[in-house]
Amino acid sequence: MIKYSIIIPHYNSPDLLLRCLKSIPVREDIQVIVVDDCSPEADTYLMKYAELSRPYLELYSTGTNGGGGKARNVGLQYAKGKWVLFADADDSFVNGYIDLLEKYYSTSADIVFFRARCFNEAGKEVRGIKEKLYELYEQRGDDRVFRYCYTEPWGKMLRRSLIVDNDIKFEEVIVANDFLFSVKTGYYSKEVIISNEYLYNYTIMKSSTSRGKMSEKKIVARLVEKIKVQKFLETHGVKTNYNLLSYVPRFNAFFPIITTIEINTFKEQNYPWLPVVKDRLKLLFHKIINKKFDLSPNTRYFI
Repeated sequence: MIKYSIIIPHYNSPDLLLRCLKSIPVREDIQVIVVDDCSPEADTYLMKYAELSRPYLELYSTGTNGGGGKARNVGLQYAKGKWVLFADADDSFVNGYIDLLEKYYSTSADIVFFRARCFNEAGKEVRGIKEKLYELYEQRGDDRVFRYCYTEPWGKMLRRSLIVDNDIKFEEVIVANDFLFSVKTGYYSKEVIISNEYLYNYTIMKSSTSRGKMSEKKIVARLVEKIKVQKFLETHGVKTNYNLLSYVPRFNAFFPIITTIEINTFKEQNYPWLPVVKDRLKLLFHKIINKKFDLSPNTRYFI
């Protein structure tokens, strides 16, 4: 019986993928699904890398290049476990993490969130992007911080029936393919568990699409995904003190308050932009009177 399906999207980084696979024990109750997104030398992988032929590992291809979202959707088609986990090819699981999964295997919750250790490209451990979520949760005791702000698919185990029964899929887009998936799984979960235990190691790559300098095309694509998330939250009655779209990424101040590109994107997505500007002005005011004011979207309060 397969207990856990681990889905790993991959593109052109076989050495890092092998490191990730080595962190996963070979067990008949663990289904490992690697989905290659048309890497240039993918046809040679089985011959070059014996690890890809190990038992209980399945190797698939997206057929046509479609990014991480498409690769994860392909993986979900083949997943058979009671629980689904995701990993990026350049990351890994902590030693002994199977004991953690076994601890929560029979839980009634739909999602179990775990801590993750963050490393830079030199291998040095640094403060991770999820530490703030744990701090906020300790302050507020509100699990919606995790349901709607933990937008990466890794670092958690999800009940497969939650995904299947609600027909939840990843967006097949160039960036932020996991935003709406994570928010939907958070919303439809009847119960979640926030664990203080570490499950996952992730690496901050300078070349990452989510952390590096983005082209205008990618910035617009990311904004579109944020609009989709905001629409979903509003449609399902999830209210916050500030609109998600009030937060401008990669800026320490709100100038310009809104760009022509953003206005055009809002119009194309049939979303009003004036309320967004009003909220941005409010946040700018808070920043002016308190320089330590955190502009992170995770500072939102759920009403």
